Amino acid sequence: MRSRQFEDYRALLVRSQRLLIIGGGTVGVELAAEIAENFKDKEIVLVHSQDRLMNRSPSKAIEYAEKYLRNNGVRLILGERVVGHTGMFFQTNKGTLITANIAFICTGNVPNTDFLKSSCFADKLNQFGYVKVNEHLQMAGYMNIFVAGDITDVPQEEEKLCQTAGAEVSVAIKNIQNTERSFPLHVYNADKFPMVVSLGKYDGIFFWYGLTITGLIPAVMKEFIEWKEMIYYWDWSHFGFSRFSRKPRKHKQMETEAFVV
Repeated sequence: MRSRQFEDYRALLVRSQRLLIIGGGTVGVELAAEIAENFKDKEIVLVHSQDRLMNRSPSKAIEYAEKYLRNNGVRLILGERVVGHTGMFFQTNKGTLITANIAFICTGNVPNTDFLKSSCFADKLNQFGYVKVNEHLQMAGYMNIFVAGDITDVPQEEEKLCQTAGAEVSVAIKNIQNTERSFPLHVYNADKFPMVVSLGKYDGIFFWYGLTITGLIPAVMKEFIEWKEMIYYWDWSHFGFSRFSRKPRKHKQMETEAFVV
């Protein structure tokens, strides 16, 4: 279960003194902030291949995240990429050496499309494993196959979020129905959704188009969002009744991996 994975990761953190986070997108930033807040005695290094953290975010959000992490003892190595390691020793493409007991890989989603690589649909995947689709979310070359979620290579650039996955699913369902009725198909337009980045429990960043808010308000917003999502994973048997008779959700592949060295 996913909850067991969280428990295992925490046990690794407790045992480790030097931590390395590879990737400075929103996931890497949130993880670094969470560890820095709850494990003051840990040495944390974050390596990001771009010159700025969360490089697709507004400048105010980037500056706030970088300042927060540095003020909380996180060492930032920007513009470098981890290219290999031997035991506890990691090296970047610019020759920087880092010592770490545990490394977290936060370099983005990995599309779960391996099952397509050995099928007749292998040529429908791009170089990163995402499924090629048209503006109606039909698999390239197939009018009766619709694709939605984190595996889509949509024509426009979009963040892979729960909100975007839900929006794609909605369009795909409508288009399946319209195909059956011979109605015109809907066009999926990738839109920017609000982003909330937590920096520990009491700080955070909210940004949407030109608006950026920092501090306690985004932290409270993120707390509510996480509560709303995690309620599906609570074990309600401890309270003597079922989970509102809801079926458990399928677990999404985690965006963070860890290995001990």
